[in-house]
Amino acid sequence: IVGHAIGLFFFYHLGLDSGKLIEHWEKKKHQHHYKLAEKIYRKWGKYSLILCSVPFVGKPIVFAAGTFKLRTRELITWYMAGKMVWYGGVLLLLALKK
Repeated sequence: IVGHAIGLFFFYHLGLDSGKLIEHWEKKKHQHHYKLAEKIYRKWGKYSLILCSVPFVGKPIVFAAGTFKLRTRELITWYMAGKMVWYGGVLLLLALKK
């Protein structure tokens, strides 16, 4: 949990201080993940953070939230909601398997 929180704030602050960092991320080999995350964030705004636990898109969405200057309180609220949905879904799948 602590590791998730540190990662959350790391990517959020990278987004806040993005300026030239966006160019750096776009030149990386995973630029399509960041472009998809930005598209999702532009469409759904803070609600897109419910997808923060989805592999490949979660961290870029948190980065986009920082880029668009989402308030920290809203970030934490929607991040926690996303984690509850993700882990709730995992527990449900495990319960259905038995």
